[in-house]
Amino acid sequence: MTKRKLEVVVISDIHLGTYGCHADELLDYLKSIDPDQLILNGDIIDIWNFSKHYFPKSHIQVLRQILKMTEKGTKTWYITGNHDEALRKYSGTRIGNFTIDDKLILQLDDKKTWIFHGDVFDATTKGWARFIAKLGGKGYDILIWLNRLINDMLSFIGKEKISLSKRVKSGVKKAVQWISNFESIASELAIEQKFDTVICGHIHQPQSRWITNDHGSVHYLNSGDWVENCSALEYQDGMWNLYFHPEKSLRDQPVHNEIEDEVFDLQLAITQLKKYDETKLKPCKLKNRQMKILYSVQATGNGHISRAHQLYPYLCEMGEVDIMLSGSNATLPMDIPVTYRSKGMSLFYSRCGGLDYLKTWKAFSYRQIRKNARDLPVEKYDLVINDFDHVTATACRLKNVPSVQFGHQASFMSAATPRPADKSIIGELILKKYAPATRYVGLHFDRYDDFIFPPVIKESFLQSKPKDHGHITVYTPAYQTDCIENIFRQIAPMEVHWFLPHITSPYKDGNIHFFPVDQQFFNESLIHCHGLVTGGGFETPAEALYLKKKLLIIPIDGQYEQQCNAAALEKVGITKLRFLDESTAPIFFDWVKKENISFTLEANDIRETLHYLMSK
Repeated sequence: MTKRKLEVVVISDIHLGTYGCHADELLDYLKSIDPDQLILNGDIIDIWNFSKHYFPKSHIQVLRQILKMTEKGTKTWYITGNHDEALRKYSGTRIGNFTIDDKLILQLDDKKTWIFHGDVFDATTKGWARFIAKLGGKGYDILIWLNRLINDMLSFIGKEKISLSKRVKSGVKKAVQWISNFESIASELAIEQKFDTVICGHIHQPQSRWITNDHGSVHYLNSGDWVENCSALEYQDGMWNLYFHPEKSLRDQPVHNEIEDEVFDLQLAITQLKKYDETKLKPCKLKNRQMKILYSVQATGNGHISRAHQLYPYLCEMGEVDIMLSGSNATLPMDIPVTYRSKGMSLFYSRCGGLDYLKTWKAFSYRQIRKNARDLPVEKYDLVINDFDHVTATACRLKNVPSVQFGHQASFMSAATPRPADKSIIGELILKKYAPATRYVGLHFDRYDDFIFPPVIKESFLQSKPKDHGHITVYTPAYQTDCIENIFRQIAPMEVHWFLPHITSPYKDGNIHFFPVDQQFFNESLIHCHGLVTGGGFETPAEALYLKKKLLIIPIDGQYEQQCNAAALEKVGITKLRFLDESTAPIFFDWVKKENISFTLEANDIRETLHYLMSK
């Protein structure tokens, strides 16, 4: 198995030595990665709940795998937590590539990162409260084991899994407030000390979000745990991603040899259950064998990644899903596990609104794409879904594997889909031949054909209550700041929320609020904006139309798909600019003042669309 090369991996709250620990899943994960640095951010060995009667073979194997990785060159940091606080007396100890400490400060791509467990904020780790917390830990351990047993039964009868501990936490206001306070305190301290990123564990709540106060902002990350979430943080190419590993059922796990001692415990009960009539389990397992799905996502823009986040949970209901990510233009983090990566083909822009053809061509390597295509094991999957990725399409063609192109570009296989008056022969060839498939399921602003469905809208927008706070939201990745900044300043005192890929933390200058391209910031801004100025992509204009926001589109010069989208939007009365500069600024100023159009955009019913995809 080819290991994924990563710069930094952070895992925490493993709780080795407890029944809730997902050691088998963690072992699988550790064997699948090759990080330059591995950070164990506290509560790795649960010394609080340690028992000589329970430390299975899989738990020992996890420790051996960590040591093996360290021996092979991975720099390993063991940051102590409250459940392994006995190790704090060894803080500062360094043996080869292995270091024990209470906190860690890293400089990653000119960004200052602060890493610590987080129990310092928690009153339950002090005095008598610590003793009570230890007792509570035993009950929590039993709750987690019971939860896994229940989920095993639910999976057996085809029902959705549940999380008892998460329901308990979300149902108790104090628990919800505690988590919120924890995140706020950690972020406030990080901002005070001028950190760009702060990473914690402790609360078993995987998270990646920007937190802002009057003094600045910070990227708050939490690595989660290997009891409930099976999560990790991965850093590669300047971006942090949350990774979630699929959980195994109790039936799928091997019977471990316990530390020998005659004692009746829950593990013995599990063993007996596993031994009970195994011959009856095998046919059932074969009958319910999960479909293996490869979902390939083109990352030349944020829209494809945003759509993948919405589709992934539904695909997981259908089977075991692996993600292929191709391209490197997207600035949104991929917060779902990625199995395969390829540079694919990436697009580069000129300074003020156009494609940089020379830079795009120089970065293109057909030899590398062919190699990636040969290495991609599409033949191992029951279903290949391709969101306009050339590498996957080439792999399917070379290996004669059928695939479904599912996404916006698939809609252009229909002649009924709107095009601009000056159709481009080269543009048409790219749309139809860049990622050919066996079948096509398209997405567009309207149902132009029987295989075309409405846009996939984020759940946060579906549940939102849009309001007009009077600002203009701007997302124009093809424009550098100096090209159009003066135009936005001329509409003062109206405020502008401008999202730019080179911004690392929010700040205000005059009437312009500068933001990094961050999902949470952008969603909030769009829900409450007066209008949106953006390129001619698909997902962002669709979201604005769904929220009934005023829309101005500036398609990227030379990007035929965006010209087609602009043609479709012009048909329903949306304002389009070929480019934005001082000569077209009066049109922009008129748009700011004019009334919004009346247009209702239908949101995609994902289950209906996937049912169509599977039924053909």
